[in-house]
Amino acid sequence: MSGRPEARICGTHAAHAVFRSRPDAILRAWLVEEAVPLHGELLRFLARSRRAYHVTDAAEIERVSQTVHHEGICLLAEERPVLSFDALLAGLATRARPLVALEEVSNPHNVGALLRVAGFFGVDTVLVEGTGRLPSATIRIAEGACEVVDVVPVRDLAQSLERLHREGLAVVGTSGRGDLSLYDPLVSPECVVLFGAEGPGLSPRAFASCDAVVAIPGAGVIESLNVSNAAAVVIAQLRRLAAAGT
Repeated sequence: MSGRPEARICGTHAAHAVFRSRPDAILRAWLVEEAVPLHGELLRFLARSRRAYHVTDAAEIERVSQTVHHEGICLLAEERPVLSFDALLAGLATRARPLVALEEVSNPHNVGALLRVAGFFGVDTVLVEGTGRLPSATIRIAEGACEVVDVVPVRDLAQSLERLHREGLAVVGTSGRGDLSLYDPLVSPECVVLFGAEGPGLSPRAFASCDAVVAIPGAGVIESLNVSNAAAVVIAQLRRLAAAGT
């Protein structure tokens, strides 16, 4: 075993993403017989590099992965290195815009779906409160995005946002109480866009950290969107503005 933290990675897309980007991080694999044709290149790599893989049944993979949602494959792999906030600041000029920050968004499925959105639109940085270590469900739901999006842990989100503000990034919060429409011409893609937990939304302290707070205009029939759906709408608009040179 390696000396680095390890994770169990389930799901076809998540497993293939690790194999494409960090094949040497894979330590062991379990898969059902029906899935073997889907993973031939991965299995040949494991055989060449003398890393164990086990063709077994779904019950064994469920035991190993501790989930029924494994899609017939589970990898044991070294965790992707976590980018520190200090390292983010040091390389900020090379990071894609916008950045994303999450306040108390803890549901692993929501976080995974949001990371998938971020990866799809080329957002490479998501700030989270806590350790930055991702549960297996988040990695699976992200469909490979965890290999291209850095999840940066911070202890105090408001202080971290203030530091990014001093580096020249606007902090744009998202809330149904926003004083600007997302489509307002004042909204800039050169920002950190902040999402709060469903229900309570942004805390007063986070709200106070924002240079602007935007709302997504809707028809008024449904009050709000799931946080990952909201992220898709907001990030798509900010990427459109960036492409247009706004």
